[in-house]
Amino acid sequence: MTNHGDKAAPAVWWHAPVIDFVAGSIGGFAAKFVEFPFDTIKVQLQTSPEAGRVSALRQVQTLVVNEGPSALYRGLPLPLAGTVMESACLFTTMGQVKNALYGPDAHDLRPSQIGLAGGITGFFISFLLNPIELIKCRMQVSTLSHKATYRNTGDCIASSIRHEGVGVFYRGFGSTLLREVPGTAAWFTTYETTLQYLRRGKHDESPWDVILAGAMSGMAYNVAFYPADTVKSYIQTHSCAKMNIPSVARDIFRQHGLVGFYRGLLPTILRAVPANAVLFYCFEGVKATCHNAIHEPRHAMALGQAP
Repeated sequence: MTNHGDKAAPAVWWHAPVIDFVAGSIGGFAAKFVEFPFDTIKVQLQTSPEAGRVSALRQVQTLVVNEGPSALYRGLPLPLAGTVMESACLFTTMGQVKNALYGPDAHDLRPSQIGLAGGITGFFISFLLNPIELIKCRMQVSTLSHKATYRNTGDCIASSIRHEGVGVFYRGFGSTLLREVPGTAAWFTTYETTLQYLRRGKHDESPWDVILAGAMSGMAYNVAFYPADTVKSYIQTHSCAKMNIPSVARDIFRQHGLVGFYRGLLPTILRAVPANAVLFYCFEGVKATCHNAIHEPRHAMALGQAP
């Protein structure tokens, strides 16, 4: 690892954002394959009429028996492409926001500083994320109702536009913002502060440090703001355009109580830990490799150190 005190080589302005973009793309690609089956079950539990009476394991069994294991990956193509772009934009935006706020050489920022940069990043990412998540959620719940079956992702997109107009892609945007702004702040803050703690007294972080910090960040993001995700999923998978956050929240509470906001939490936690560990491990590893390739000092994990 390169010590922070080493003399820096002259940097080209576009190196950092391009490296963040490439590393984020690869990390997002790997993480999506890990998390998607869990996400399918989560969305079905959040939106099923039998919510609260069906366990996550029973939902998996029913889906696999009725439609085969491939049903767990229904609707994957668009979210996979979207996650690659989202992760690339997420890490690139975060890097540029931190650079604008604190300078290019800022390291070991305070939690409040990381949180501010993360919140700003979450705001911008919401514009990209909302259309992708709307189609993903509709594909994932298509097996729950005979009236909402789509042949494929393209059919889902075309049907949504045909019946509800182009504006449908930003249905539930308020709840996406409600989740992404504080959620992204918590995500990056947990990751970076955990890494700072684990790195104390050491030359640099190990792969296991990155994996643990990534897992912790995934749990922080998903557990803390899960109710907003439940409201978002409900709004995006129902055709009534007049739905809003307060009315949906009241409806969920009236029908299912407080527990209704946490339907599908177990598969969410089960996917968040490995998916975010994989995401950050791949991100840091690819980032280190890219930095090595252009001979720039960097603050990243050494890819050659296998966990």
